[in-house]
Amino acid sequence: MRYFPIIIALLLVGCGSTRQLALADIQAPISKGDARIIISRDNSFLFGAGGANVEVSGVFVKTLGLGGAVAQDVHAGRTTVGAYAQDGYGKSILPLDAKAGIT
Repeated sequence: MRYFPIIIALLLVGCGSTRQLALADIQAPISKGDARIIISRDNSFLFGAGGANVEVSGVFVKTLGLGGAVAQDVHAGRTTVGAYAQDGYGKSILPLDAKAGIT
């Protein structure tokens, strides 16, 4: 039983941020010629409690834990949003056409 706190700490090391987006994050003005992408992760236990790494246009943005979310402003035009597990197995990439001034 004395090792229980250590085991719990080791299990939680891989968890990403679970911070919810603040309304200010979403309502902040978008620069002219930019678009805002909001990426959220639901609370399901799919792939365990490990974090999901998120990238936009091939650049790492944040690791999301269960229920986590992030807002990222990008230049309007073609871009990609990618997500992959922290253990590095597989990656999903979604191409999209970001429209200026739109979230």
